[in-house]
Amino acid sequence: MLIEGFLQKRLSLLKGYKDQWFVLTDDGYLVYFNEKPNQEQQKPRGKMLLLLSDTTVKKDKVSFTVISASNNVYRLRADSDVKRSKWVQAINETRIKLYNRMFKGFYDIENNRQNTTDSDQYDGSKESDDVFQPINETDFDGVIAAAESNIASLFQTRKTPFVAVGAIDFGTTYSGCAYSTVQDFKTNPLTIDTFQLDHTNVSSYKTPTVLLLTPEGRFHSFGAKAENNYVTLAQKEEANSWYYFNRFKMQLYTHQELRSDMVIKEVGGKTMKAMLVFAYCIEHIKDQVLNRLKQAIHGLDDNDVHWVVTVPAIWNEQARQFMIEASAKAGIEKENLTLALEPECAAMYCRYLAMDKKEHGDKVEIKAFDENARFMVVDLGGGTIDITMSEVLSTGQLREIYNATGGPWGGNYINDQIMKTLKEVIGWEEMRRFQAEDYDDYLEILRKVEQIKRGVDHSSDFSISIPKELLKNINVPDSLRQYVSVGNKCITLSTALIQKIFSSSVDSMIKHVEKLLQIEEACRVSTILLVGGYASST
Repeated sequence: MLIEGFLQKRLSLLKGYKDQWFVLTDDGYLVYFNEKPNQEQQKPRGKMLLLLSDTTVKKDKVSFTVISASNNVYRLRADSDVKRSKWVQAINETRIKLYNRMFKGFYDIENNRQNTTDSDQYDGSKESDDVFQPINETDFDGVIAAAESNIASLFQTRKTPFVAVGAIDFGTTYSGCAYSTVQDFKTNPLTIDTFQLDHTNVSSYKTPTVLLLTPEGRFHSFGAKAENNYVTLAQKEEANSWYYFNRFKMQLYTHQELRSDMVIKEVGGKTMKAMLVFAYCIEHIKDQVLNRLKQAIHGLDDNDVHWVVTVPAIWNEQARQFMIEASAKAGIEKENLTLALEPECAAMYCRYLAMDKKEHGDKVEIKAFDENARFMVVDLGGGTIDITMSEVLSTGQLREIYNATGGPWGGNYINDQIMKTLKEVIGWEEMRRFQAEDYDDYLEILRKVEQIKRGVDHSSDFSISIPKELLKNINVPDSLRQYVSVGNKCITLSTALIQKIFSSSVDSMIKHVEKLLQIEEACRVSTILLVGGYASST
């Protein structure tokens, strides 16, 4: 090793900076452990190859950042200016040695030495080491690395096999999680453990994608707990200074230009960096999964887990990169992260489910996964409708045969249209006042709309109970009189109106699917799989 010792590393948004034991190895890796390793072969918590990396220092004289060629970021602090200088110099010198090892075969070192003046020599005190300069053989006390015959090997970070996989389904309306060990997957891929993110929601393993931050912008709570805490704050008239975010994921789809400093609005109109909002949510779910895994597997280290974060198939590359950066802030390093398209996850699960049924002699109704079969997956989520088309190869693997498509026609559109109708009946100003003064009752209306929507029969009316104070002085607009009736305790939307609301979303979806089925790649598509929460609507 070249140098070792304690540095503070920013582990994640919630954990902040913590002491970690760092080692700069002879072969050009910067590795770190939770504490000083007591055995030679102890597995590090993380490692970074310094080839083509970049080091920057901050004005506070103790902080510095190392960014790898693969964009992995270590944000570090030393306990003194001298210690920082020592580490930065050692990292820079190691990087230069790796440059030299990489390029020695391409340069005439002897001629370079003869033609180089003193002013051209590398100055280790400079911070401009981003630009490559040939190094002569007298640098670094005459020590120079041997020429590397396999250049590609210098870019390959040795990866430690992971023990388990944690999955984060970060949805527009609801979020959930799951995990599985590698051993369980080998035995049976369907051995997947899930648990309730909120004990308050006994009907589902998922919880609302809702985040509550303190007035200072720090994490307070997530999910149903965040909803309930915000209601309590509203009742005490203390909610105005807090940050309450819900249904914010779709903003990554609607924004044409995504930047890391993009801001989004919470329900009260205050703004916060979107990157922080997403990172807080991801880290909260990640920590809960990690705690469960550590209870199940003795001695499990954070770096033993590979993470999968789901994203809509219709998101562009900017939105996906945004999620990678948010995950990094949440403590998931890039080499430990896989972004998975939501409909592809559903397709893989259905495939393994069909295989499992065959192995146990059950009648298999899903024929989509026979060899050479082509099928379409339509993922009906809260925010978006995502559609993928795949073909089953002879190996059993799936091949995408057409780019993922879709649109913003998810289940939330139904909720929004129902709420719009209620506001038109009750009065927009009255509903704004009610939301501001009685947010707990307003939230209860939103919950009832979602609950009734999920089980609504399109051949029956849609009735929802409404607080008595809102039923006073109601004057139903002429345009809605044939569709809406007001009772003593509830407002009822007619079957015709509910069908009209659903049709506006469903028709857009059907037209899109019909258009896709006309293309050449879809000529042998024999099965359409409907998945997602919206798909359960009758």
